[in-house]
Order: sequence, then structure tokens, then C-alpha cells
Amino acid sequence: MVAVASQGACLWSFLVSLGGGLLLGWWEYEYHPENRQLWMVPFGLILFSTPLIIWFAIFVSDICSCTDCSPPAAGEALETQWSPPAAGEIC
Repeated sequence: MVAVASQGACLWSFLVSLGGGLLLGWWEYEYHPENRQLWMVPFGLILFSTPLIIWFAIFVSDICSCTDCSPPAAGEALETQWSPPAAGEIC
């Protein structure tokens, strides 16, 4: 079930990025010589780059995530806690 959801997300992000690239290409071909319809440029750039940035962030966070994030055992947690020195003991 998770694989189907991730495939759908990958497909949608690819289609959004493709739509942004096609919008930029259409603006370049049709309107750039006259500098008309300038709203298409930032809109196309946002559509084109947002999925790339999101997938890059997911990829980096997956690499940097902790692989062994289980909490320490109860006895181990007690051993690592700080305790005050005993009476007469020099630090």
C-alpha cells in the first residue's frame, strides 16, 4: 500500500514539474520576443522547481536520519545519568 502511494506521489510530482517546464518552453517560444505574458515565467519556475526541491529535501533527510533511533534500555539510561559526587570525594 505504501509503494502505491509513493508511486502516485512520484508520478504527480513528475507531472507538475513537466507542466512547469512545458509552460516555460511555451512562453519562450511564443511570448519571449515581445516580453508579453510575463506572469508565466515565475509560475512556470515554481511549478518546475518545487517538486525537485521537495524530493531533494526528502532524499537528504532520509540520508541524515538516525538509523538506530531506539531509546536506550532502562538500566543503560540510569548509568548514563549524572550523579553528585559522594561526601568527601573530590571531583
